[in-house]
Order: sequence, then C-alpha cells, then structure tokens
Amino acid sequence: MVSQIKTLQEDTGLTPCLDQVETPITGANKFKGIKLPNSPQIISSFQKGYKDFLANILVQIEKCYPESAVETLQALSVLGLRRLNGMSEEDVGKLGKDEIAMLSQKNRQRDEPYIEASETHQELAMLKTLVRSQHYPTESLPVLWNIINTHHRICFQTC
Repeated sequence: MVSQIKTLQEDTGLTPCLDQVETPITGANKFKGIKLPNSPQIISSFQKGYKDFLANILVQIEKCYPESAVETLQALSVLGLRRLNGMSEEDVGKLGKDEIAMLSQKNRQRDEPYIEASETHQELAMLKTLVRSQHYPTESLPVLWNIINTHHRICFQTC
C-alpha cells in the first residue's frame, strides 16, 4: 500500500482525481455534473493539496506501523506456511531461513533473548515436515495453528 501511495505521489501528470473531470466541447470542466472553474492556478492548487494529503497519509502510516515493526511482522508470517504445500523440497528447506535469521538478529538486541536460532530452525523444519506429511491446510493461520495446538502441542512447547 505504501508503494502505491508513493507512486501516486510521484505522478507527474494529472492526478487520478483530475482525470475524472470531464471537459465537454464547450470547454467548461465538470465533475459529476457540477461546473468547475478552469484555471492553471486552481489545477496547481488541487495538485498540491492532493500531494500534501498523500504525504500526510504516509506520515500517519509510518507512525502506526514503523518499518521495523513491518519487517518483524513479515518475518513472523512464515509461521502461516501459506506457500508450503505447493513448494519443491529445495524451496521447503529454504522457507523461513531468512526470517529466522532476521528475528534472531533482532532478538540479540534484547536484554532477555527469547529466540535461539538453531532451536528455532529445528522446530520450523519439524513443523514443515509435519504439515506436509499430514496435508494440513495452510490457507488460514488460525486453522493451521488450532490443529497444531490440538494435536501436536507437546512437540512445539517451549515453556
């Protein structure tokens, strides 16, 4: 979403909103049947307001979802194993390695680390094997983890 907003922000042509303004043969601009004044100053003002609006949206998104939090959430998404069932054995082996490395690196910055990279790699390998061998559904993270928690809790209990 952020990249789409940045693309809109960098658009050098007329904004998508201005593209909706109809220009009939008479030369009068209309938007949904309402006549609009036609001047370069108004168009320039509209474009500036549009770009300022997009810039503000980006600032608000960054406040709510800082880049570091987004990276962490993306790394944790490996636990959904969504792509697992259609992957080759080689790709299955690679799945999660980068994510665990990133989480482990962030974890080392904590006073009380809670992720041990080698153990986490082993558990993820065991989880991938289990999910593939049992043909568990991976389309829904809650459904998958409900099955894991119900039938295999002892295998993945770390506390």
